Amino acid sequence: MVKDEIVSWFIRNLILPKTEIIDKPGFIVTDSGNIQLRELLIPESLIVRLEQEIISNYSLEGKQILYSVGKKFGYSYSSLANIPTVENTPKERFKEFAYFLVRWVGTTFSRDIKYKLDLATKKFELEMQDYIVCSKNGLGQIMTEGGVSGIWAYVLCDKTIEGVQTRCKGRGDQKCEMISAPPAILKEQGLTFFTELNLYSMKFSREYKELNKIRETNYSQDSLKSLINSGTFKYEHGIVNFKGERHFQVEASLVYILENELKKLPNGEHILFQTAFDYGKSLGKRIKQEHSVRFMMDYLSVTGWGDILVIKNKVLSIYHPWLELSRTSNYTFFRGLASGLLSGLQDRDIILNRAVADTSRGYLNIIAEE
Repeated sequence: MVKDEIVSWFIRNLILPKTEIIDKPGFIVTDSGNIQLRELLIPESLIVRLEQEIISNYSLEGKQILYSVGKKFGYSYSSLANIPTVENTPKERFKEFAYFLVRWVGTTFSRDIKYKLDLATKKFELEMQDYIVCSKNGLGQIMTEGGVSGIWAYVLCDKTIEGVQTRCKGRGDQKCEMISAPPAILKEQGLTFFTELNLYSMKFSREYKELNKIRETNYSQDSLKSLINSGTFKYEHGIVNFKGERHFQVEASLVYILENELKKLPNGEHILFQTAFDYGKSLGKRIKQEHSVRFMMDYLSVTGWGDILVIKNKVLSIYHPWLELSRTSNYTFFRGLASGLLSGLQDRDIILNRAVADTSRGYLNIIAEE
């Protein structure tokens, strides 16, 4: 019997109804019936360091950009998933949904979570243990302040809603606490907050469905489920670990929004590439003696990047996650991660400077090369 209440809830509500599809090589998919979203497993320490690097280099401007990334992601993800809002959902049903959403966050992003919801004032408060990223660096502009506020702004149909993390384990507090509410309420409580109103909706279109649908892979052999079953990836209490590194599951638009927003900072996109590169290189060195290039292919595949083939110093991603944002993407995050993995495996820096994208076959292919 599963004793942990959170894990028990996760199994009943997500795994058993097959909401999370993790048994297909190259794909991690959230399936809610009519909508299937491509997701990725992102190493927590990569985002921890990215926030640190951006804020170290750009101070308050950097914090604002990271908050904007998070809020835009939370809002666009909510629209893509077509989650219920106060305008299209009866009050009691909406409260049930809020409970479901918080429990999902509690299983995916934190060890424990409590919340208070006041629809009259539009105030939403969270109390969390070991929340991703912020509990490690004391920052959390992307996934905590911005991400939560973006979701809350969407479900309340009010783009002015912002958010502040008032306590954080990463700053020495016992737990992480977050409040998301209209600016007037935050000001009444004497809180300083960032603002982002340029939010956009994304829709689950026919093109999105076709370009991202699950297909049989030719090169990648393992799925996330098979590597969990073999013990290569550890899964416990809703948290996925690989070689002691926590990975969190997130809808794929996050990496594209990161790229778009960091382009606004001088050298910002380079910092994104370098941070992904450094993580990949460290991992490549660790797996070098064990599995070499074969495992690099499987690692990128099981974390959701598609069917992966490595030929010398060229990385091919077949069925790469596609979004409208990918039309103008430089695939910076993916190139950085793949460059780092190759570099760690070969004991010399290999920089995949460019990516060639092609959708002519009805899915997105990426060739990243020097």
